[in-house]
Amino acid sequence: MKKAIYLLTVFLLLAHQGCGPVPPSPQMVPKAEKTEKSSELVILHDISLAQSFKELAKSFEKSHPTIKVRLEGAAGLLVARKVSDMGRRADIVAVTDYRTIQRVLLPKLCEWYVCFAHDEMVVAFTQQSTRRDKIRSSNWFRIVTEKDVTMGLAEAATDPCGYRTKIVFQLAESYYRSKVRGKRISELLNNPPRKPIVRPTTMELLPLLQTGAIDYIFTYRSVAEQQNLMYVRMKELLNLSAPHMVRFYRRAKVKIPANQAGGEATEQAGEPIVYAFTMMKECKNTKEARLFADYLIGPEGARVLALSHQKVIAGGRMGFTSTGQPLFGE
Repeated sequence: MKKAIYLLTVFLLLAHQGCGPVPPSPQMVPKAEKTEKSSELVILHDISLAQSFKELAKSFEKSHPTIKVRLEGAAGLLVARKVSDMGRRADIVAVTDYRTIQRVLLPKLCEWYVCFAHDEMVVAFTQQSTRRDKIRSSNWFRIVTEKDVTMGLAEAATDPCGYRTKIVFQLAESYYRSKVRGKRISELLNNPPRKPIVRPTTMELLPLLQTGAIDYIFTYRSVAEQQNLMYVRMKELLNLSAPHMVRFYRRAKVKIPANQAGGEATEQAGEPIVYAFTMMKECKNTKEARLFADYLIGPEGARVLALSHQKVIAGGRMGFTSTGQPLFGE
């Protein structure tokens, strides 16, 4: 009798356990994972820097997986205006002319800038371009202004490439001291035999060049190499690449039309091409922006920039001026 009661008790206990949940063993309980809060870094940049910053962002995110970099490109002279005039929020602003930061953002919206790369102007073309077999570093201004050639030009009011093209033509006139078909070299740009195609940015000219709608554009060497374009290099005295040529470059001065109604035209002198970035005073992601700034001027940033055909300024060059003084000495 006792044995029967014992067996019944064991059966009921086993049946009860079979109907209920099986308690997990200590080895089955997953450990609580620590999750870091993700954040966003907003970078507003000159559209000419699009490929370089895309690669920078990709590399930066790999080493900082909790930070998402959001890039926004704009026409060069509008980049800073988006922040100053349109209230666009950005943590970092990057431009292809450091003077844009001096004129528009310092000292109210930022306190410093860092020059991180330099470049040069080139004449870019493709296998489809008219007279491509004739163009040389010594005659480019003649070829691009032939009556059967179509140039592509960036707007001087929106893109530094636009006013730098005008400066290059002025410098060529000063250097060569000759006329072409009875006109001064700078006049050839203003009134060429065939009307040029003008777009707000040099990047918007690329599809037209690649499809043969235009024959030549003036752009940065880095852009030409990124896009696998053919190009002709100009003499160092003309291509805005050499800091020691700054006095000669400054001989050229161009009026930049206002890019908004009621605005005043400004005068811009020639200077070496220097790219710069800054961090906004009202930066919402200060820690992330500082990490990116350190990365950009560090060895890994330099490596990525070099792969994007940028001429890196090792370690960057810091500027604090709020008075619009030139970066280069007299």
